[in-house]
Amino acid sequence: MKVRSKELWDYLEQSGALDSPELIPEAKTAFRKIYKKNWRKDAKRSKELHPSFTRIEFEQIGLRAKLFGLRPTTYARNLILSAQQELALVPNKQHLLEIQQCIGMAENAILKDMDIAEASRLLLRAEEMLAHYLNQSSVA
Repeated sequence: MKVRSKELWDYLEQSGALDSPELIPEAKTAFRKIYKKNWRKDAKRSKELHPSFTRIEFEQIGLRAKLFGLRPTTYARNLILSAQQELALVPNKQHLLEIQQCIGMAENAILKDMDIAEASRLLLRAEEMLAHYLNQSSVA
C-alpha cells in the first residue's frame, strides 16, 4: 500500500487498520474527516469583534471604504490594524505610487538626459493625476 502522508500512516498504525486490508478504506475516511475538521478549526480566525453602527454611520463608513476600494468590513479591519501599528491607511495607494513613478521619471529625464520637454510632460501628467486623486478623495 502506498501512503504519501506520514500522519495518515501513523493514524492507520494507531487504529490497527494495517493489520487487515478491509479496514483501511474506513480508516482513511475517518482520518480525512478528522483532518478536515482540524484544518477548518485552524484556518478560522480565533477572535472576532462585532461592532454595531447606526445606519448613518454605516453609510459613511461604506463611502470611506469605497474611497479605499474596499468593502466596509475589510476597511474597518485595515483601519484598526493600521492604528494598532501606528501606520497611516492610504486610500488608493496604487494611484499614489503611479504619481510617484511619474515624478521619478521626470527627475531622471532632468538629471540624466537634460530632456526638459520630457520632464515637463511627465510633471504635468503627475500633476493631473494628483489633482484627480485629490478630487476623488474630497468627494468621500
